Amino acid sequence: MDDLQDLERDRRQRALHRLRLTREKLGARLALIAPIVHRRSQPLPPFRLKELPTAMVDAPFDEAPSGWLEIPHHSYWGGATSTSS
Repeated sequence: MDDLQDLERDRRQRALHRLRLTREKLGARLALIAPIVHRRSQPLPPFRLKELPTAMVDAPFDEAPSGWLEIPHHSYWGGATSTSS
């Protein structure tokens, strides 16, 4: 019985040791790539929205977008904040 318990304890310790090594390796890799993740990112211009009366109307792409609704970054739009009953 003691031999089985010793074997089980050894197996758990080896598993924990492998887990720690994996965690350390992942942490080292993440620290290595973190500074270069967004190296080539560029800011996007604000999104503009033109609500149409029906789905069958073509969007006026030739119209100047100055009259279109500007949607701020990280905001809700399109009725996403309205509650439906």
